[in-house]
Amino acid sequence: MRRALLAVAVLAAGAAGTAAAITVPATAAPSRPALDYHDAAAAARPTLAVTGTLTPLSADAPDAAVRYVVETTAGTVVPVSLRLGTPIEQARPFTGRLAVGTTLGRRLDRRGVTLADRQRVDASSPTGRAVLSAAGSATAPLAVASATIAPAATTAGGTTASPHHLYLAAITNRGTLESDTSIASKTASMRSYWTTESDGLISAFDQPTATVAYASDVAGTTDEGCGLSNASDVWNEAAAKFPDVAFGGSTGNHLMVVVPAACSGKYGAGIGTIGSSLRSGGYTIVTLGSGAVQIGVHEIGHNVSLQHANAQRCPSSTSCTTDGYRDQYSIMGLAVTGGSWTPAALDTAYRVQEGIATTAEVPTMTSGTVHLAGRGTTSGVRGVVVTDAGTTYVLEYRSGTGRDATAFYAPGRGLGDYTYAPGVVVERVESNRSITLLTHTSGGSYATSYGAGETFRAGSVPVTVGDATPAGGADLTIGTTPTATPTPTTTPTPTTTPTPTSTPTSTPTTTPGSFRPGVPIVRGVARVGGTLVAAPGRWTPTPTRFAYQWFAGDTAVAGATRAAFVPTHRQLGARLHVVVTATRSGYAAATAESAPGAAVVAGRLGSHRPTITGSRAVGHVLRVRTGSWSPAPSFRYRWYASSRPIASATHATLRVGRALRGARITVHVTASVRGYASLRRASAPTARIR
Repeated sequence: MRRALLAVAVLAAGAAGTAAAITVPATAAPSRPALDYHDAAAAARPTLAVTGTLTPLSADAPDAAVRYVVETTAGTVVPVSLRLGTPIEQARPFTGRLAVGTTLGRRLDRRGVTLADRQRVDASSPTGRAVLSAAGSATAPLAVASATIAPAATTAGGTTASPHHLYLAAITNRGTLESDTSIASKTASMRSYWTTESDGLISAFDQPTATVAYASDVAGTTDEGCGLSNASDVWNEAAAKFPDVAFGGSTGNHLMVVVPAACSGKYGAGIGTIGSSLRSGGYTIVTLGSGAVQIGVHEIGHNVSLQHANAQRCPSSTSCTTDGYRDQYSIMGLAVTGGSWTPAALDTAYRVQEGIATTAEVPTMTSGTVHLAGRGTTSGVRGVVVTDAGTTYVLEYRSGTGRDATAFYAPGRGLGDYTYAPGVVVERVESNRSITLLTHTSGGSYATSYGAGETFRAGSVPVTVGDATPAGGADLTIGTTPTATPTPTTTPTPTTTPTPTSTPTSTPTTTPGSFRPGVPIVRGVARVGGTLVAAPGRWTPTPTRFAYQWFAGDTAVAGATRAAFVPTHRQLGARLHVVVTATRSGYAAATAESAPGAAVVAGRLGSHRPTITGSRAVGHVLRVRTGSWSPAPSFRYRWYASSRPIASATHATLRVGRALRGARITVHVTASVRGYASLRRASAPTARIR
């Protein structure tokens, strides 16, 4: 039976081993450096000075663009827009100024608050509080005029346990909700999942207050996702129901708004803010229905800093494609509805990122042999980290037993081009902390795991699977195995490994320098099919590298990361600009953007004049040759006899009837290409028909 899919992500984890080198990071992946951000155009408007946390949103829908909010120290969630070459993947401390645009300015005027151009208002002032209140209900994001965006906290969950709390709000006027009992059962399962999978680092996950059910004044329609398309408005409205509670940051407080299952669709099935560690709280919206537990577990995963889990398929040795959310061994991939399966055990890679994994559970290996217990079990080595040429790979055995016994993959299932079954899986850890499940072709599909006797590579490191049974675990040989040495029959005493702490290594710190940004400009005419070229402007000192990201309005254009850009029909009517990011050793990365250009206009088709071939005599067939056009269009035809249209003559050929004797025949050809202005060309008239 065909299964319905909800776009909610799953991360696949790694495998474990005994090894020569054993290390488990006590911290998450290194944070990106501080960023000084400037938007000259936005700075010309009135601005609101705010301090808080810049938090990316993960809207779990296909092709969803990266969005951001600032969670202010006053507790207001403000949607903001930044034009960054490389998206920010974790919550980061933010001090900056937000531009008051035309729409927000009009709203303030109606409230008796008038601001002048370039006026700076502090959020703590009476005027600032009025602006902040209006900004929190803004439907359009506020442009960041300038900001210092500090590095994210690098400490993961660590070894100190802390409680989390779920505050639940239910919107009652966007369709029929499930019963209170059903909602309570599902959210209890979400909370229980995280206390179990954190190995007690989330010491408790309770719901301190009763669920608040209310009619929303701001949530969108069912077609608009009931708040999935305007999450900030919904979160501010719901947060007001809990006036004494601070969400986000390191509070461990989670605000979850639940909406009916019918709200899932074009805007996905859930959305959540991305925190910086296992201690983080955050904001989520979750659609109910059969996939609610998977969706809620996934969105809370975002709150505690997890990124998505994807899958890679390679049709040839030189061509690979990454499909979002397709790691079905993990909670951070797709949520699949239509069955009774439950979320799989938390992935090895995420356990390492969050500081949950111990040295006994997940070693780092360069070579040797290791016995892996299933990821869903509670003891033994359950993951291995392999590093090759600076890239980290994580191996684990997904046995379909223990906590994985009712996971989607456990009985062996197909989903699209992929097949998922128990076996050893390998994931690559990406620079943005997401995970990519590596696959191989098998029987016309892409297999995602390896069984007994199979060999694969983690980068260039060979890995061979020996015995592998769900009950007994899997044996792996990694790299070059040294000559076997007789093993004593007595049980060896484990080496005592100190518990890792979050104390940083004593390394001298220096304050990075700051650029004086240049002013990027764009050369060329903004036309579909035309070429635009970005010049970064003059920067002091001279950066060693520039990165580019083109934007259509406030939306980043996928793949448009070079200095030259050719607009397509997708950008028709949009105003383009480019964001330039400069880097140099010893300096904080900085960005600058060009002024928005004129709206992209329709492209121009190049053509040749059509010609008519064939005998100019009654009973014969005339044909039109369109010649060479660029780009290749579709054509429409209209034939004429001595300037009068011929009835029903709208094809590339014309059979000459007696009524056309003595007439001169012409044909008009109209060429059309999406994003280009249609062009009509006429042929020269023929000699008179005989």
